[in-house]
Amino acid sequence: AYAVAVTRIHRPQAALTNLQWQTPLPGLRLAASLVNTQLKITATPLENVWGGLVSAFEYVDISDIDISVLSMEYSWRDAVLAAEYMKADQEVNLGGMVAMSNHQEAFYVSLTVPVASWFEMGIYYSELDAFDKEMDVLFEALLKAVDYAGWDKRWVMSTRFNLSEYWTLKLETQYI
Repeated sequence: AYAVAVTRIHRPQAALTNLQWQTPLPGLRLAASLVNTQLKITATPLENVWGGLVSAFEYVDISDIDISVLSMEYSWRDAVLAAEYMKADQEVNLGGMVAMSNHQEAFYVSLTVPVASWFEMGIYYSELDAFDKEMDVLFEALLKAVDYAGWDKRWVMSTRFNLSEYWTLKLETQYI
């Protein structure tokens, strides 16, 4: 991880497609989304917080970002069960010095149940695998660390208080 001063973000093009289907089964909704974009970030490195890695790159060029998402939501009475799966592929160029492909996958499953008209409880579980196995080997070698945080697994408990028509207070606790 680097601390940087971002001086410019340029996104030359982006395309988004979303399809939602309210199925004949009452309460079941399915959806699919596709995103394709490019991104160029110009930044000045300020500090290297990993130690040992030295950065001289001044920009990150992320091209051909393809993201696909499949989701479902099932409502029964006032309870809502939701799940989502995401896959992302991208080409990353760090200042012309390092070029790599990156593949990410993530999913979550959540359940929310209203206890009263003003109070709702929820729980969800999510996982994110942020890098390919090749990247795992690279980061393990560079950082001398196993399981360097290229993945994220978490359980979350949440409460939601509907204070008024315009104000909601949501509290979460996360176990990572």
